[in-house]
Amino acid sequence: MGFSLCLMCVRSGDGRPVDPARSGLSIGGKTHYTDGPWLVVKHADAASYPSLMDDPEKGCLDELSALNGEALCVVGQSNADQFMYEYSRGGKVVRKLVGDDGWRVVLGEPQPWEAPLLGPDKLAYELSLLEKEDDSTRLREIFAAKKFRIGDRYPRPGAGLVLLALKGHGLTQDPLQRP
Repeated sequence: MGFSLCLMCVRSGDGRPVDPARSGLSIGGKTHYTDGPWLVVKHADAASYPSLMDDPEKGCLDELSALNGEALCVVGQSNADQFMYEYSRGGKVVRKLVGDDGWRVVLGEPQPWEAPLLGPDKLAYELSLLEKEDDSTRLREIFAAKKFRIGDRYPRPGAGLVLLALKGHGLTQDPLQRP
C-alpha cells in the first residue's frame, strides 16, 4: 500500500510552543498536532501541498518562517516516488529539494540529515544494483562530490526520504500513523 502525504510544520526560534491560531498555517479541518516544539499540519494528500515547483529559486515558506521562526514542508508520494522538501528560517530558504526520477530542484545548503544518502554504505548499495559496469564511474563521481545536483538520479529521490527528513529536524512521530 502506498502513501501520499504533505506536512507543513512551524516552530518558534526560541523553542516556545507556537499558537495554532497565530501560526499562519491553514488548519481548518486538517489533522494537526505537536511533535516536540513543532506544530504539524497534515494535509489529506500530497495534491494539497503548496507547489514547491512554481518558482524553484523562491521559497514558499518565507512568510511562515518570518512569522514563526522556522518552517518546514515535506511531501511524499510513494506511487510516483516523489519527494519535496523545503526548510526556511527567519524568512529565508535554507534548503529546498524536489525530485522524482531525478533531482529537479536543489537549492541552499545541505542539511545534516542528507549525509547518509551520500555515504559509503549507500554507495555500496547503489553499486550492487547497477546492471552496467560503465554506470559505476558516474555513480562514484556523484557520491565523491557529496552533494545533490539537478538532473542526477542519485542519491535516489523518493517518498522514503520523508521520515528521514522529519527525523533530521527532530520530529519523532510517524505521520503515517496519524488519521
